Amino acid sequence: MAFWLLVISGALGTGIGLAASFLIARSIIRPLSSLEATARAVAKGGLDARAPATGPRELAHLGETMNNMLKTIQEHTEEIQERGRQLLDARAQAASDPLTGLGNHRKFHEKIRDMVAAAQTNGAPVGLIMLDVDNFKGVNDTLGHQAGDQVLRDLSATIAEIASQEQAFRYGGDEFTILLPDCDRHKTAEIAENLLHAVEKRAISGGHVEQITISAGVATFPDMAESVHEFIYRADMALNWAKSAGKNRLGVWDSVFGSNQDGDTPDAAGHASTASPSAGRGN
Repeated sequence: MAFWLLVISGALGTGIGLAASFLIARSIIRPLSSLEATARAVAKGGLDARAPATGPRELAHLGETMNNMLKTIQEHTEEIQERGRQLLDARAQAASDPLTGLGNHRKFHEKIRDMVAAAQTNGAPVGLIMLDVDNFKGVNDTLGHQAGDQVLRDLSATIAEIASQEQAFRYGGDEFTILLPDCDRHKTAEIAENLLHAVEKRAISGGHVEQITISAGVATFPDMAESVHEFIYRADMALNWAKSAGKNRLGVWDSVFGSNQDGDTPDAAGHASTASPSAGRGN
């Protein structure tokens, strides 16, 4: 009897010991596994992951400490991301025109330098259209600056439809530019001509102005210019010809000025029909 009591008590003791060991191990291993899973989630970018603060006191304290650390890191990361977004917004605002949403004068010069540099490397052509609104001062003087602003907004929308908003810039006042990568003389002139027709047909919203027209000048790189400065100058001179030749028309540098490379005296009479298919139109 004593022997069997000893055996039974030994067996019960062993069983209780094993059960206690299992429970203790489980109470330790489960929190440790949770901490490991949380660490893995954070390593993959999940800063919102949190460890359960359970188990023995030491492990629960470790979980709370880890969670506080993750909360601090997440808050600092979100603050840095917000500052980054604010910086990007500030840079976008500094590079865009608030009235039209197009790139501004500064952005245009940055873009044209980059495009010309790329063209010098890869040999691809770049087209430049410079345009402004015909008789825009009269719109402001007779209908007010709000009507003038609406004209500019609607013109910007038309430019975005014919070219693209990313390629268009408000150069200043009522003058706009369009940069066209991989566009030769023919394609650039075609886009400019389409724009003239589209503007001529478009009704200005609000009912204040029924119709406006524009004049445009075209130059292409590298066949019509050897530098950024010359590129802009020649498109601008072609625009000046279009204005002086009667407005509501397109001037292309090499057609307008021919062999007169200095661009001092536009040969308007000799090239009125060849500068643009719309050269016969007038205000």
